[in-house]
Amino acid sequence: MFAYYGATKFDVPDTSNFLGQSYHAKLETVSLGLCAYGTGVSVEFPESNFVRLQIAIAGNAATIINGSTTEICGSQACVTPADRVNRIEFGPDFKQLFLRIDKDALERKLAALLGAHPRRSLDFLSPLPDRQEYFESFKNLISFTAKQLDSTREHPPALMLKELEQALIVGFLETSHHSYRELLHRQPADLSSFQVRRVEDYIDDHWNLPLAVEDLAYMTGIGSRSIFSAFKRARGYTPIAYLKAVRLRNAKNLLSFPDTNTSVTGVAFQCGFSNPGHFAKDYQRTFGELPSVTLAKAKH
Repeated sequence: MFAYYGATKFDVPDTSNFLGQSYHAKLETVSLGLCAYGTGVSVEFPESNFVRLQIAIAGNAATIINGSTTEICGSQACVTPADRVNRIEFGPDFKQLFLRIDKDALERKLAALLGAHPRRSLDFLSPLPDRQEYFESFKNLISFTAKQLDSTREHPPALMLKELEQALIVGFLETSHHSYRELLHRQPADLSSFQVRRVEDYIDDHWNLPLAVEDLAYMTGIGSRSIFSAFKRARGYTPIAYLKAVRLRNAKNLLSFPDTNTSVTGVAFQCGFSNPGHFAKDYQRTFGELPSVTLAKAKH
């Protein structure tokens, strides 16, 4: 707790039933972890450069910041802003899933979504009710990412992890209560068809790289929310749907001209599809045959 998580204090009032478990995986700007204790534990942390989200899996706990207490339970999560000294009081048999996101990464993503760099600080309200809109979907995304990071069969490809990381940051900003929430959810500005075409050209040229909203916002000079809205209005689909179509076409090309090491799973990962089963369904829906059939035809 001291060396790895940076705790400044760790107290176990009753050591007779102590059991500690901790799992942690760090991406570039996001980290995920799970911890559990068999008895009550008190932990103090100093100021940090990340925002932390705590989701209860079992039991109850509380986070105290500047004398204000936020309960962590099955009906409420807790957000700890960056640059705040805090203490966590773990109840007996408490288990939690936690998400930590670098403050700078959150601010960059917010600027990309809004189309302008925030002038005020990005402040968060600590309680996050379980009934909060989109929160259940966001928790499912966190769980899915955790399962990918916990896989012992093979390490997930870098492209997939990068896009999951971007999705977690966007999901956190869309779900949590913060000082820019109303501005983030306002009606986005309109884009011209020329700017939509520029985005499509960018995707055509960078389909094999992680798609970050910052890249689209920087390339057009407009917030990514406006980009997504313009795509739906002008094309009837989102930039993500267009990216999937481009990646499917490139996957078909790789399967149609294979080498000795080409496999369906390898091509799926290479083209940014994290789930080979979903890739096969999307591929068959698009081209009328399974990717394994395309590969078998090419090899014969």
